Amino acid sequence: MRKRLIEENPFGDLVTCVRENTKREYSITREEFAKVADQCPDAEWRLILALSRFGGLRVPSEIFPLKWEHIDLDAGRFTIHSPKTEHHAGHES
Repeated sequence: MRKRLIEENPFGDLVTCVRENTKREYSITREEFAKVADQCPDAEWRLILALSRFGGLRVPSEIFPLKWEHIDLDAGRFTIHSPKTEHHAGHES
């Protein structure tokens, strides 16, 4: 409709509603995390799991581009490039 290719929206009468389903929310305990981590094949997989669970990083888009230069051990910080939010000013990392 915006491009004037059709005169009316064929989906205009459909009701849409996006609702969050809080019943599906669940945070695993540290004990559950440990059980999953024990099943990882190596330290790299345990790190991926830990960064996603405790660091909140998206897999694979935020974890795989990580390099040592993004880590500041003295400050106890690391910088994450965020492809999902980079188009929002100030949310590139």
